[in-house]
Amino acid sequence: MIRGNAARNDWSALRGIARVPTHVVHVANERRVYPRAHLQLPVRILRIAGHHETEFDQAMTIDISSSGLRTAYPFAIPVGTPVHLEVELVTRPSGCGSVRLITQAQVVRVQSDSKGWHTLAFNFDEISFERDEMAPPQFLHI
Repeated sequence: MIRGNAARNDWSALRGIARVPTHVVHVANERRVYPRAHLQLPVRILRIAGHHETEFDQAMTIDISSSGLRTAYPFAIPVGTPVHLEVELVTRPSGCGSVRLITQAQVVRVQSDSKGWHTLAFNFDEISFERDEMAPPQFLHI
């Protein structure tokens, strides 16, 4: 551990962003009420307009917020279509302690790319969470 003047000398050698006081840094002009987190989480579309989805198993989120998410999908879903989504928030190798976000949502934006995929934006209507038990069943006392 460095003490006294040695610590000040080390900090004075820092340049650039490390020397900018945090009160000077401004948040980017975000027009969204709920800022998005750029996370790649596994997402599955379970139902589209009440019908089970069987054509494509799993995609990854591009970003997610408390009100919706964005993902790339191999086919377009019309704007306004209700969907049932499952997002893996925490995945454990043994399956114990995993957490999934389950939501009823609707498509609010579709954008095609040059490779034939479609970026879909969903707005959450209802959200619930499913959590697996932390301990394997053989260790749970009933």
